[in-house]
Amino acid sequence: MTEQDRLVSEIVDWYYNSSEQLFEYSGPAGTGKSFVMKRVVEALKLSDFEIAPMAYVGAAAIVMRVKGLRTAKTIHSTIYEVVKTPDYNDIDPVLGIPRKKLTFRPREHLPGIKLILIDEGSQVPIQMKKDILRFGIKTIVCGDLNQLPPVASTPAFLTGDNVFMLRELWRQEAESGIVYLAHKVLNGEPLYPGSFGNAFVMTSDWLTDDMLKWSDIILTGRNSTREHFNRYIRENVYGIHSQLPVYADRVICRMNNWQMEVDGLSLANGLPGTVVNQPDISNFNGKSFIMSFAPDLSDIVFSDLECDFRYLMSDTSERKLIKNRGLMNGNKFEYAYAITTHLSQGSQYVKGMYYMENMNPREKRNLDYTAITRFSKYCTVVIPHKKFY
Repeated sequence: MTEQDRLVSEIVDWYYNSSEQLFEYSGPAGTGKSFVMKRVVEALKLSDFEIAPMAYVGAAAIVMRVKGLRTAKTIHSTIYEVVKTPDYNDIDPVLGIPRKKLTFRPREHLPGIKLILIDEGSQVPIQMKKDILRFGIKTIVCGDLNQLPPVASTPAFLTGDNVFMLRELWRQEAESGIVYLAHKVLNGEPLYPGSFGNAFVMTSDWLTDDMLKWSDIILTGRNSTREHFNRYIRENVYGIHSQLPVYADRVICRMNNWQMEVDGLSLANGLPGTVVNQPDISNFNGKSFIMSFAPDLSDIVFSDLECDFRYLMSDTSERKLIKNRGLMNGNKFEYAYAITTHLSQGSQYVKGMYYMENMNPREKRNLDYTAITRFSKYCTVVIPHKKFY
């Protein structure tokens, strides 16, 4: 019996015979975490209407759907209602009354749900954990603590003494070069140029435009590197010189718009995808434009979104200024031929490139590991020989 089979048996026994509400398991890349979750649902013979698969970010919920949990949603969409309440710190200067702000109110119950399934559990903050467990429904949480921790808090799940740790590589991942490189990073071993099955390590002086075009995404450590890649790829690789997005442009959402929801997924920060229309510029006012957006790995389309043009065209420091001064004109998007590794958490790409920069030593191990494990089929790690720009 494999370690994964043993874990499935333990979870089934816990579901039927234990009074404990929570079961947590963790493991590094290649240990079959998603395989276990799907097998558990099959073993328990629960229908799609009896389970609530969810993840903290929309990209991770989409990945859960791709892996067979077809009803996966974000945690926000599943357990909260969005309500408008008066904000007494934000008074309308003309009307003299408080403006309304969006807040989350936990739902009273989840009718018909017998099991909650949470992936990427290391991203869930403490208050959200409390709100999830408040339903009293059996809950399975899986994740990987080797990834980058939440930006604003410490992980609420997977940090106790009763977490089942997967250590054996799942048989289908044992020969993966991606998994091999990921485990070298975890062990503190340096990466040197070479070919490792479906993974390749090279220095940046070998980087070509064809390689950039081959990549579904390029992951970076720094925002400045991401911005240079995006500018270079749009203009030099694809020959796009329009300031406004064009059909098939790669973009990523950079704000949470919880009122904009399609099929259980909200338009949320960190959701990558493509432009699926040619934005209409006939009424362009220099402040906002209308765009339709399709997240990666899904058939969902967010149609006719009003988007902030100034935010799209600004660099990182200017975007912070726009946000802090409340100067936004619609939904916030950035170009996304390249994104930072922090933004990639929860996402998955078939093939792509990681530009492995020298970063803060305290987070470099987690950063490199997270980036390499975002790719499911092919990964190229680029060691900077010199800046490509």
